[in-house]
Amino acid sequence: MNLGKEQAILGYPWLEEFNPKINWRDGKLLGSHVQLKTPAAVAKEQLNDHIQQMEVEEIQKTTVAQQMAEKYHNEPSTVKTVIPSKYQSHAKVFSEKEAE
Repeated sequence: MNLGKEQAILGYPWLEEFNPKINWRDGKLLGSHVQLKTPAAVAKEQLNDHIQQMEVEEIQKTTVAQQMAEKYHNEPSTVKTVIPSKYQSHAKVFSEKEAE
């Protein structure tokens, strides 16, 4: 929609809701700063917030197996440090050398 030289058109519902003080000579709203957003801008913000929340939730979801795999890849160490102590007597089962 082309508003010409106007930046926004405020309807009666908006004026009723916010009840701003208006300087009619200068054509300006007085008082606290008002930030107007288009429905598309609001939807984009909500989508970005939703995506960020999903990423945070996704990061928090790890299983014990994932944690063990991460530990194995992050620490160049022996198999015994990755395998829980109660299974270390079966270390050969987990050994890549023994699997060959």
